Amino acid sequence: MPCLLPCLLLAAAARGLLAEAQVSNETAVDALKRNNKYLAAMLKNRSKEVEGESSHDRSARSSSIIRVINKCYREPIWIAHCCNYNYRQNVKIDGGASHDFPAYAGLRGFRLWPKMRCNSDGNGCYIGQSGGKGQPCGTDGNWRCQPHVDTKFEATFGGRADYFDMSMVDGYTLPFRLKLRGCSVPGLGTSLDCADMTLNACPAANKEFYNGKLMGCHARGRPGHGTGEYIHLVHRLCPKTYAYDLDDSNGNHNCPHGTTYEITFLCPDA
Repeated sequence: MPCLLPCLLLAAAARGLLAEAQVSNETAVDALKRNNKYLAAMLKNRSKEVEGESSHDRSARSSSIIRVINKCYREPIWIAHCCNYNYRQNVKIDGGASHDFPAYAGLRGFRLWPKMRCNSDGNGCYIGQSGGKGQPCGTDGNWRCQPHVDTKFEATFGGRADYFDMSMVDGYTLPFRLKLRGCSVPGLGTSLDCADMTLNACPAANKEFYNGKLMGCHARGRPGHGTGEYIHLVHRLCPKTYAYDLDDSNGNHNCPHGTTYEITFLCPDA
């Protein structure tokens, strides 16, 4: 393997260790000796990666995929998203169909949620019309935004690792199943089944109505932290997701970049 990368890594490491040594009164030589095992391991791992990385492998890892499947066979869904994602809004997915959304490395702060019972253009929905870029508010002449109680997939996609979650922090609309293809998460494995998170399961005090129709389950409580009954419901029916904003031990996961995240949305009252 050419010396360029390892030499740059060694030079950078040496500079960092020299600065560290100046602060701690340790010589740079001692610092390098102390850390030589780390440097050797780092270079060895990188060498193995380069040797095993064919052009096909690089191409396969160039993008993760978010595959959205609509298993609510009786009606379509539309998919809204934010932020800084260069892809068309309001992709319609008929019952039984699916759509793949590419998730390229460097896409940060991404969010995706389902909409339902919409006009033909995917707006004016009774479920999921909660605003945002490309998401005008309102339906049937009522132009206020709905509360942000959507079932959300959130992620940041890196060159080697993705960080993702399913968020119920503000509430939820559609139940779902998540299947990971190319990744297994400790404590979660390769799948997450939240099919029982229907609107019928929502506590009476948390039910959210829009124009007189049930459109979601609202966490309520204080911002970022719903009522105790709501949080208990999410932890019971949809574990390993965010039930409140600091629920990191349950909700925060990572996978290698190149993973396919297969999200199957079900009918809200299934």
